[in-house]
This record gives sequence, structure tokens and C-alpha cells, in this order.
Amino acid sequence: MEKHRQALLDARGKILGKLNSETEHRIQWLMKFIDIEDELEELAHRQSQWTIKGKLTSSGDSRRRIDKYSG
Repeated sequence: MEKHRQALLDARGKILGKLNSETEHRIQWLMKFIDIEDELEELAHRQSQWTIKGKLTSSGDSRRRIDKYSG
């Protein structure tokens, strides 16, 4: 009976070890996923700032051209 109990405890330990390992892997993949999402968000933010700055710069250039030719 003790051997059977020990075999069950060993099997349980192996299963728990695999579950912990899978959980660790899932956590690592989730962290990588979150890092990618953060980087994509940062790139989108930079792109929108660049677009806004580009529009401001180009409209400023247009005003300068108009002033240049109106004088």
C-alpha cells in the first residue's frame, strides 16, 4: 500500500511540475505578447505625432510661400 501511495505522489509531482512549466511558458509568451503590443502602440503614437508635425510644418510652409508671393 505504501508503494502505491508513493507512486501516486510521484505521479502527482510530475503532473504539478509539468503544469508549473506550462504556466511559466504561458507567462513568458504572454509577456512577449504584451511587449509587442506596447511597441506597436508606441510606434502608432510616434507615427501620429510625426503626421501631426508634418501637417503643421507643411501648412507653415504654405503660409510662408503665400506671404512670399503676396508681397
